[in-house]
Amino acid sequence: MKTRSVERQEKPYRPLNEVTRSQKEFECHDVDGTIVGFCFPDFTQGLNVPGYHLHFLSKDRKAGGHILDCIMTRGTLFLDHTSNFHMELPKRKEFLDADLAKDTRDAVDEAETCRSRRAL
Repeated sequence: MKTRSVERQEKPYRPLNEVTRSQKEFECHDVDGTIVGFCFPDFTQGLNVPGYHLHFLSKDRKAGGHILDCIMTRGTLFLDHTSNFHMELPKRKEFLDADLAKDTRDAVDEAETCRSRRAL
C-alpha cells in the first residue's frame, strides 16, 4: 500500500496545491486494513475532484492516507450506489465571506499531480 498525507493545517490555511508540495509518502507491506472511498462524476467538478478518491487505514491504525497505489491479495468489497447528494455548508463568517467564485481547477490539478511531478 502506498499512501500520502499532508501535515496538519492551522489557520490561516494554505491552499491545497501549496500544502501538497511538502506531503509525505508512505509504503507498507503485508498489512490488513480498510479502504474507504467514493467516486464523483465529471459534472461535479468544482464541488470535488471527479473520479475515484480512496483512503486507507491500517487495522492497527498506525498507517494510512490517500491511496496512491496498492496491490490487494484478498479482501471483501462492499459497494453503495448513492443517487443523491446532500451538502451542509458552514455558517461561520470566514466561510460566508470567502471568495468561492474563483476558478481553482489549476490548483486542484497541481495538488493531484504533485507526487507525479516530484518523481520526475
